[in-house]
Amino acid sequence: MGELPHQAGALPRMREGPSRLGGRTAAVNVRRLLPSQLDHENRIIAKRESIKTELLERAKKRIAINEKAAMQKAEKERRQIEERDSAMIEKLESEYKSHCDEWVDTIVARVVGE
Repeated sequence: MGELPHQAGALPRMREGPSRLGGRTAAVNVRRLLPSQLDHENRIIAKRESIKTELLERAKKRIAINEKAAMQKAEKERRQIEERDSAMIEKLESEYKSHCDEWVDTIVARVVGE
């Protein structure tokens, strides 16, 4: 029995009670660390949500502006097409009025064979 504890395979004897770190026990440090980590994580989550909300609001505004611009452009194009078509219709009607009798005579002559 003259063996030393480390020679007999026994573990070295640890001090009982909480260890001291910086004048505080490790358990107290862990308890203080966890709430600060949670607060930090909560602030990060809140900031992320704030940024997400802000970006969504900006996107909605851009969509509204782009939608309005697209509608104005489409309306302008529709008016241009309508004006072009109206001009073509007027031209065709004018041609018809001025050449109606001539065209009828030509068609009748071709059908009858004169």
